[in-house]
Formats: sequence, structure tokens, C-alpha cells
Amino acid sequence: WSPPEALANPLQATTDASPTETTLYTVTGTDSLGCMVSDTVTVAVLRYIGGCDESSVFVPTAFSPNGDGFNDVLYVRSNVLTEVYFEVYSRWGERVFATDDITRGWDGTFKGEPLPPAVFGYQLRGVCIDGVEYVAKGSVSLLR
Repeated sequence: WSPPEALANPLQATTDASPTETTLYTVTGTDSLGCMVSDTVTVAVLRYIGGCDESSVFVPTAFSPNGDGFNDVLYVRSNVLTEVYFEVYSRWGERVFATDDITRGWDGTFKGEPLPPAVFGYQLRGVCIDGVEYVAKGSVSLLR
């Protein structure tokens, strides 16, 4: 691997990279016959400018859990939330989904059964990387 800086082990085929700025790495390998091949990968380092608002937290306004592989699960998306609590409610105020894991989304079911198309309300509470609390409410349409 080149450059070797910020790599856990630049002599291994796979390694962890922790650069402080965006870096282009080149890896070169040689097979048992002496043939060489190389490839590159860019590790992008994004800077947190500050602010924890709608521009840094995204909840879709609709999703379609119909098994087609597109928008089948409703996720909270953010690169700045370190903690999250997300709840989804039916129009009658019944909580149908809750999670404190940003990697866990709602698949449109309640008690193991698919819910029909409808509009659901949500509440989102979180903490951003700068310690600022984030709170949002909104609605999402479940489409089938």
C-alpha cells in the first residue's frame, strides 16, 4: 500500500485506514508467477462543519415495503447523529415501531403483520456529534 501513512499494516492485503485528510491509496500485488497488478482507492475524509438540522438528518416522506428491493425499509439517515430514538405511530396514536439503533429500520409491519397503505406519524430524538440535541416530528406514507 502506498502511501503507508495512516494504515494499520501497509504490508497486508487488507488493512484499516485512518487518514486525517482525503487520501488516494494504491495497492500493488504480485502473484506466484511474478505478474503485478495494482489498483487505487480514495478514502474521503468529510469535515463536520457544525449544525444539526434538517440538512444533516433525513427521514423519507414515503417508502414502499413491497419486496422489490427498493425503499422497502424506512431508515433515519444521518452522518452526524451519535444517538437516536425513532418512533412511528398509526393515525390512532398506537406505536407501531420504535428503535434506538440507527441501522435498524421499519419494514412496514406491526406485530409481524404487514400494515396497509396509510400515513404514519413519527418522532425522532437524537444527539449529534457536537452534543446538540436533535428533535423532529413528521409523517411518512407507507405505499404498497
